[in-house]
Amino acid sequence: MVRTTVLALLALTSANAAAADPAALVQRDCMSCHGNEVYTRKDRMVNSLDALRHQINRCHQATGKNWTPADVEAVVQYLNRGYYKF
Repeated sequence: MVRTTVLALLALTSANAAAADPAALVQRDCMSCHGNEVYTRKDRMVNSLDALRHQINRCHQATGKNWTPADVEAVVQYLNRGYYKF
């Protein structure tokens, strides 16, 4: 009984630690405030991977979204691959 409970808790913890789909997070949470022009404009404020990570953290905190650190990093990597290419 105890072993089954421990295994179930470990499985649940692992599932919760996994990041959500970054494309879905961007679509739902980022695009509700702005379009993708913020990523593609010539005078964009983000000029490094660290700056991108900082901006994503700032936005997600400002909007009160309940993203995990894994969600933040997944969105950073998603936006970097799709737009920034640092």
